[in-house]
Amino acid sequence: MNGLFRLKSFVSYFITSKGINNMHSPFVYEFMQQVLYDPRTFYAYAEIENVRKKLLQSHQALSFIDFGAGSNSGLPVIKTISSILRKSSSTPKKAQLLFRIAGYYKCVKIIELGTNMGISALYLASSGANTKVVTIEGAKELAEIARTNATTLGMQNIEILTDVFENALPLALQKFGKTDLVYFDGNHRKEATLAYFYQVLPHLHEKSILVFDDIYWSAEMNEAWQEIRTNPSVTITIDLYYFGLVFFRKELSKQQFTLRW
Repeated sequence: MNGLFRLKSFVSYFITSKGINNMHSPFVYEFMQQVLYDPRTFYAYAEIENVRKKLLQSHQALSFIDFGAGSNSGLPVIKTISSILRKSSSTPKKAQLLFRIAGYYKCVKIIELGTNMGISALYLASSGANTKVVTIEGAKELAEIARTNATTLGMQNIEILTDVFENALPLALQKFGKTDLVYFDGNHRKEATLAYFYQVLPHLHEKSILVFDDIYWSAEMNEAWQEIRTNPSVTITIDLYYFGLVFFRKELSKQQFTLRW
């Protein structure tokens, strides 16, 4: 069912999405030109992708509890490191866009819900000299691999909280007071996604950015995205199909954009 929904949604997205030549919003045009379509290969890309490459070559089996939307049993599953990474980690395209977003908008206080093995956290933490990332992972086995990867690259600006989101998110928010960027990449259920969104809202400022992964994961996840888009505190939203971006800048009128990516 989810597969059919995603296929239909992608066709609709492809038809309605706009390229840069059809963009009349100065803010969104700048985002497209300077961030979304930035062709440069940044210094951090190669070393992080080397970490990914080594993980993809690992056939070590892990037993862990999958807290994501695809699992409802709460029982341990056994998968190889390479298979976990292929299924659940942010792709280079997505992770590198996170890097560019955080870097361009100078996001230094970043929270990530869903560490997995830490690839996206490495990208976010590499985006600026003063950046601090607090990332949350429920599976201790995955969190430990993420810690090892951060240590391998000498990343001392990543803090991993090993707990379910409901317990760890308040702690992460308390550490920063106001947060610059929150990346939601874990529980893709409607009720949970909206709960995290409303929990985060009081801890944002006008230039904060929210990034929601897989907004077309399922019909209910897309319903959560539609509710978030219409929230009165939100001004600009950008639908990239794989990501949903949320901005709160008061100088901008409320608009919703679907961009070709």
